[in-house]
Amino acid sequence: RRAGADFVLSYASFGVQSVFSQVTGRELVVLGEGVDLYYLRLPHSLEGKSLAGAEIGAKTGLNVIAVQENGEVVTDLSPQRALTKDSTLLAIGSREQRERFGAIYR
Repeated sequence: RRAGADFVLSYASFGVQSVFSQVTGRELVVLGEGVDLYYLRLPHSLEGKSLAGAEIGAKTGLNVIAVQENGEVVTDLSPQRALTKDSTLLAIGSREQRERFGAIYR
């Protein structure tokens, strides 16, 4: 930061993310310090709702960037997209936002 960088990524944090991606068998995604990619199984309370109707961003701050269903990842999302019990949401945000999601959508 003293050199003029907008943000920095520590080696320790990068190392943890690298090991975690290997353990979980997922591709490494580094978005920045404090911003993570989450795979969220759809809670029963959101089944049948649209993305807009779920109000995930407004209530939690998480940004849903894709929906995975039947092994297919859909990134071209419309607000009217219906969420099904087989949906997994891919969202980016902070740990606090992820915890808020868990508290609101049980």
